[in-house]
Amino acid sequence: MTGRVSSRLVSLAYRAVEQLLDPMQSERYRAANSALLAEGDPRPRVVFIGDSLIEGWSSLEDLAPPGIRFVGRGVSGQTSSQILLRFEDDAIALSPVAVVILAGANDVRALFGPPAAVGPPAQARIARHVTAMADIAQGRGVRVAIGTLPPVRLDLALAGRSAARRDPGVILAVNGWLRRFAATRTCPLIDFHAALADDDGALDRRFTADGLHANRAGQERMASVLRLALDRLW
Repeated sequence: MTGRVSSRLVSLAYRAVEQLLDPMQSERYRAANSALLAEGDPRPRVVFIGDSLIEGWSSLEDLAPPGIRFVGRGVSGQTSSQILLRFEDDAIALSPVAVVILAGANDVRALFGPPAAVGPPAQARIARHVTAMADIAQGRGVRVAIGTLPPVRLDLALAGRSAARRDPGVILAVNGWLRRFAATRTCPLIDFHAALADDDGALDRRFTADGLHANRAGQERMASVLRLALDRLW
């Protein structure tokens, strides 16, 4: 067993225990949040909250324009309900000027049965939870931007069970609702799906290694649409 594989297994085991002890991951960023608030950094904050699509975006905080601070608060594997439960602590409590919500990629994951079957209940859950987060933020005077769910790719050798559990049609339906919701609330829409999709609507093979997550090139593509959308926040 190589050192890299060994450290990866240890990391996965630690994360599994952490999830069991704190299912909502309410403690995950407690220390980091306290440290952030104690810094006295005067730059306005934009908090990005979501799942692995945010947590794995390694260069996210470096993308902030001059005078603005980006803060990533993603937790791998979380559904929109789990993100909602920590929204106050990991987003609003940080006194941001704006929050970017990217939630729902794990709601559309089918644990049992055909992926398409999760569509209607998943869309209803995502709608409730994204609406609740937007209500909380806008009620506190915090601006909101909404991200669409990226596409998946099922024909890569590395596209394992996780990507295959998601139905592209369900993702499109959820994104249709997110677009309508953003328009109704006059929130900027960050169309990650359009940025990462190929001509067939699948996650472009240039932008992924596993059929689900963006690689470095994919994250650079996401950054390009992020900049355009956030111009509407100011």
